[in-house]
Amino acid sequence: MGLKEIYYSLEDKYYAFLDRLNESIPVYKVIEPIDRIVPSFALFSAIFLLILIAVLYIIFSSFLPVAKGSLSVVVKSQDGEPLQNATVIVSGQALEFPVEEKTNKSGRALVEELEQGKEYSVEVEKRNYRKATETVVLDEAEKLLMVELERETPPPSPITIEFTDSSGKKMDGRTIQVHFSCTNSQVALLQADFSVTSGEITITPPEDCGLLSVRATASGFKPLEAIIDRGGKVLRFEAEETAKGSILFVVRDSETDRLLNGIKVSVFDLQDFPVGVPRFTDRGEAVFSIEPGSYKAIIEDESSDYGSEEVSFSVQERESSTREVELSKQVKAFLNVSVIDGSSGEELNGASIFVRKENGARVASKELEEDESTAIFALTDSGVYIVSASKEGFLVSSPVRVDTTGLDLEEEVDVVIELEQCTPTTG
Repeated sequence: MGLKEIYYSLEDKYYAFLDRLNESIPVYKVIEPIDRIVPSFALFSAIFLLILIAVLYIIFSSFLPVAKGSLSVVVKSQDGEPLQNATVIVSGQALEFPVEEKTNKSGRALVEELEQGKEYSVEVEKRNYRKATETVVLDEAEKLLMVELERETPPPSPITIEFTDSSGKKMDGRTIQVHFSCTNSQVALLQADFSVTSGEITITPPEDCGLLSVRATASGFKPLEAIIDRGGKVLRFEAEETAKGSILFVVRDSETDRLLNGIKVSVFDLQDFPVGVPRFTDRGEAVFSIEPGSYKAIIEDESSDYGSEEVSFSVQERESSTREVELSKQVKAFLNVSVIDGSSGEELNGASIFVRKENGARVASKELEEDESTAIFALTDSGVYIVSASKEGFLVSSPVRVDTTGLDLEEEVDVVIELEQCTPTTG
């Protein structure tokens, strides 16, 4: 029997079935309109055949081998350097569990046995870098994915800035106007301008600020600009250049009116800070060129033939003035000051010795040579004096109190200063 005969035989059986079915269900109301266009038997046969093919495909496709491929992920920094030990996590609906791999020294991680044609999510993580997530379709047997990681910027930490004058003294009590800005012009500070009176300020820059730029101004000083690149910094103001004045000291013997040579003249400001370096008289004269202001000078004879004197004076801008100073040989007492090592009791050379009045006013001082351990000071007035000493590598001594009241004229007083050597526990 040929195909044609088989077709007609099946068609006859189809319509015979419809006749029996129509007795209970009027199916011809649906079939007849279809038959006018296309034979319904042929139509339903085609539909049945397509359904059968689909079912068979679903059944047998599960037994067919699935095409597999690999995904190679290369991880680099923004500078193009390979990143080793980065974590690569691949996930997707085609995977029962995520697959995790580590990059090698070339920055490469290989994930194999992935189903081709599927979409996968790739997460890349590494310490101190921001996590990156990529989506990739495995449309070839060996897929390459390049991932660039951006380095994380650590959260900004507070920055403390201390302002000092040209001598290094902290400018506590002075008003300083401070303006901050970021070197990254795209980032602005919530507050950029401050008025500082404590001599220091602490500020936390915003993220992505770059470096912190600071501009500060204070009355009597040059404007100051700096870039802050670490957690703390000391910024030193330079005084505005002002016209100086001069002061001439003429030192004489109080009895003979003779000009005295080699007399030490030291100038201090009203806060007791040295101004310039001491000078020694030549033909009885010592000249200082200093900024306008009020000062005091200590005039002393380091040979101790004469007593010392303190002189207060003022300097005016572009003006010169002269102070006559008389030193007397009428000495109330001589202080013989020796410095020793407190541990061994041996003489200690090269120390600095200071003599002050009880109210803290300077009287005299001497820097001993490296072969000297003793200094002599001539005191012209009765009263209480405070003697102290210092030396590098030793603790500052406890002051020694000396009362010259009631002493005979030119009486000698021996004073011994003990210095203790610095240790890890004493600083």
